[in-house]
Parts: sequence; C-alpha cells; structure tokens
Amino acid sequence: MIENQRPMTGDEIAGAIGVFSGGCLFVVAVGIFGYQCLEWLRNGIWHPLALGLAWDYFIGTRPTTSWLGLQKIIDGALGLPLAFGTMVFAFVAMLSPILVWSVVSASDSSDSVAPKQPSSGL
Repeated sequence: MIENQRPMTGDEIAGAIGVFSGGCLFVVAVGIFGYQCLEWLRNGIWHPLALGLAWDYFIGTRPTTSWLGLQKIIDGALGLPLAFGTMVFAFVAMLSPILVWSVVSASDSSDSVAPKQPSSGL
C-alpha cells in the first residue's frame, strides 16, 4: 500500500465493483451492436438479436402467466434489442451502489440524531 493512503471502506469497494461490472456490461453492449453493424455491412442483412435470446441461453425457460396483459409486457420486454437491454443492465449495475449507499446513509443519519429532550422550563 502507498504511504498516506487510507484503506477503502466497504461502500467504496461496493461502488468500485458496481462501476467495474457496469463498465464491462457497457462494453459488451457496444460489442453486440458492433457485431450487428459488422454483419449488416458484410451481408447487407440486419440480424436482430433480441433480449429473449440471452434469456433463453442463460435461464432457459421464458416466464409465462395466465394474465394476458402481463404476458404481453413480458413478451415485449424480451423482444427488445439485446444491446439495449445490456446497456440498461449496465447502468443499473453502475447506479445500484450509489442508490444503496444513499438509502443506507440516510437511514444511518436519521438513527444518529438524538431525540430532543423537553425543556424543564426553568
């Protein structure tokens, strides 16, 4: 460790992990879109890659429900472009440590405030 450098706190480590994982997912999203562009330039045919393709690969079965409106929402979400979905996950991964930290610090600050004692009036 470098002199005069303090060790990282848990919040800083969580934030660094979130930013790193979000950055990696962002690079993957750009790579997916770049692959689609390269294939289009090479063949002149756009090959759509839907979010459902990754869902099928990693999870296997798509969620089904008897509620028709909810099923339309699920099918619509899984029909979104894979690059867009990956980019959304990247931003969520980057922002989640910040949101968790702000909620935790807000609850810590409200717990640390001592209740006011009633004045004795003297």
